[in-house]
Amino acid sequence: MLPDKNFKALYLWMPLVFGIALGAGVAFLYLAKPARTRSVFEKANPPQNPLTSGNSSNHSSDNLSVSLSQPSTHYQTYDLPQATVHVVSVDVGVPVAIATTPNLATVTDFAQQNNALAVINGGFFDPQNGKTTSHLISQGQSVGDPANNERLTGNPNLQAYLPQILNRSEFRVYRCQGLAQGLDPGSAQIRYDIAPHDAVSPSGCETETALGAGPQLLPKDTAFTEAFTDYENGDENGTLIRDAIGSVQPNARSALAIRPDGTLLLIMVSQRTNLPNDQANDQATSQANSQIATGMTLADLTEFATSLGATQLLNLDGGSSSSLYYDGQTYLGKLDAEGQPVQRPVKSVIMIRRNQDATTP
Repeated sequence: MLPDKNFKALYLWMPLVFGIALGAGVAFLYLAKPARTRSVFEKANPPQNPLTSGNSSNHSSDNLSVSLSQPSTHYQTYDLPQATVHVVSVDVGVPVAIATTPNLATVTDFAQQNNALAVINGGFFDPQNGKTTSHLISQGQSVGDPANNERLTGNPNLQAYLPQILNRSEFRVYRCQGLAQGLDPGSAQIRYDIAPHDAVSPSGCETETALGAGPQLLPKDTAFTEAFTDYENGDENGTLIRDAIGSVQPNARSALAIRPDGTLLLIMVSQRTNLPNDQANDQATSQANSQIATGMTLADLTEFATSLGATQLLNLDGGSSSSLYYDGQTYLGKLDAEGQPVQRPVKSVIMIRRNQDATTP
């Protein structure tokens, strides 16, 4: 039996009415959901860890033209009982450069001279003659060779270690062609890596920038193989007889770390007094607090970087050299006997210039 006209008309309109009602319901649910804004720089909170369980604060640079698809930088601090750690995360693809100077200069000087957004102190050097003791490569060319430092190569106490010293690990920036990355032919991609100086670059990639330091701390500790440490009878399980950088003592530290997704981390560990000066009862108490060893050992540094998700980690020159510049502010790592920050000029730095296009050298 066929429906009458009124029922037939209602039958024809029912799908349209149902569709309108459904759309209104979905819109209501969407609008009723609490709004949540998310900065394009926002990062996931790092895993909680005994070393990173202190307070943290963060902020992102407004000096870069940023969209959701553009590489960017992000600054965060971690206030820990034994140190304040400053971390700048650099998205994969952001060009990273090195700078060096015939004379020594502070990270602030480097930043101002190069219009840099971020600068961290770099490789080792001899403060007496101002020459590098680490390899330095810029735009594919060597700009610093430790073999040319006569105080290093002529030191009789280091002759047995020279082959290891001259092949210490370095931070590298590769420029790789698209075919090497499984991308469009002809495209070039920036990659960060940590490798011994004599290691060959990956196929399809050229080492554009490199800064030597060491030792590697992740994925494994290379302090012994790179002659930062030595042991009786050459046995790592024996008695420690050489520790060139005080690896087992808390100190100010600088480092570069890489996450599996390619993100680069600039890490600078600042010493802190046992009690803030404004909480000390008198000047003598303040000075006594400042002399308590603070900062991080290399083992502490490794644990901290691991808590941030790093799988590669390179120690940089530390102690009085540890310093970081970010977006107009300079942070210093070492404290003197009175608890005051020490600013030491350095030979080389890693830096990120302002307003860089990730596709240009």
